[in-house]
Amino acid sequence: MKKNGFTLIELMIVIAIIGILAAVAVPQYSAYTMRAKFSEIKLGVRPVKVDVELCYHQNNGADACNTSVPVANFLGQVSPSGLQRAASAKLIKDIKLTGTTTPIIEVTAETNVEGFNGETYIITGQTTGQAGIDRKIIDWVESGTGCDEGYC
Repeated sequence: MKKNGFTLIELMIVIAIIGILAAVAVPQYSAYTMRAKFSEIKLGVRPVKVDVELCYHQNNGADACNTSVPVANFLGQVSPSGLQRAASAKLIKDIKLTGTTTPIIEVTAETNVEGFNGETYIITGQTTGQAGIDRKIIDWVESGTGCDEGYC
């Protein structure tokens, strides 16, 4: 009488193959979820970015658009309260708007929240033209420790 079934060697080979696949898939999945969570940080900075672009459009790219320090009789400047609203997102600890001739928006992620440890996300506006005359933002460049980790 012939017995049907798998040998011990066959079962060990199948378990080894499953282990190899899991060793490759789990780190990839972790990286994928961190990139997805980091996109929440990128979305949180979007209103500030739009406000800076609007300020540039209304004021011909005046240097006061690069900071949240209030300027009297200035149209569309990003306010400190606008930065606080953007920083109220779950994964964002702080947002700063700095720069002299170009706008720089620096975001710091929360520490020990959903795998983040204070990573930074910095977007720098690439401009053309003269301040107060015809300066425009033509592009935004991403950088920071979050981008170094591959989340951007």
